[in-house]
Amino acid sequence: DRARSRLQGFRTDPARHARHAVKVLVKYHLMEEREQPLADLVRWAEGTPLLRGLWELYPPAGLRTPAEWIERAELALNALLRRERRPVELATRVAAHLERRPDDADGWLELAELREQRIFMPAAAARAYHEALARGAPPARTLRGLRRASEGLGDWTEVARTLEAELAQTASKSERAELLRTLGE
Repeated sequence: DRARSRLQGFRTDPARHARHAVKVLVKYHLMEEREQPLADLVRWAEGTPLLRGLWELYPPAGLRTPAEWIERAELALNALLRRERRPVELATRVAAHLERRPDDADGWLELAELREQRIFMPAAAARAYHEALARGAPPARTLRGLRRASEGLGDWTEVARTLEAELAQTASKSERAELLRTLGE
């Protein structure tokens, strides 16, 4: 029943079907390529007759170019990877995004957390946390993550520096007392 209802929905809304087809094609292409700069992905999409045809038949509202369409499909793929809990693939996609948009503080923070909490790469996580801090990511969350990654590496000098930075950001007396206790240990 569910499959039939989806098929009927695609029949009644061909533009929706086209959007779904683009997402699927881009997803499988990226799974095959593993990692690909956006410029190469756009060249691939513009050179793929089926995608060009879908763009010409059903240009999405508000998007001026196929590149914008592909970028939106890539964002949808990242959302899918988050929902399906596929951290390695998501980290690869986020890292590729950061190559294009290196000032994206939230992207650096997401990459750091993926590397720290899901992929267990504390050195790579620490580097990404530093990038996030340098670009203005929320300091409390970013510093806590950097401290955890530094503890995992046994880098006690960095742990102490991070605790001191957390103290400078914290106004709550109880949180400050806890940070001071941790720093004293």
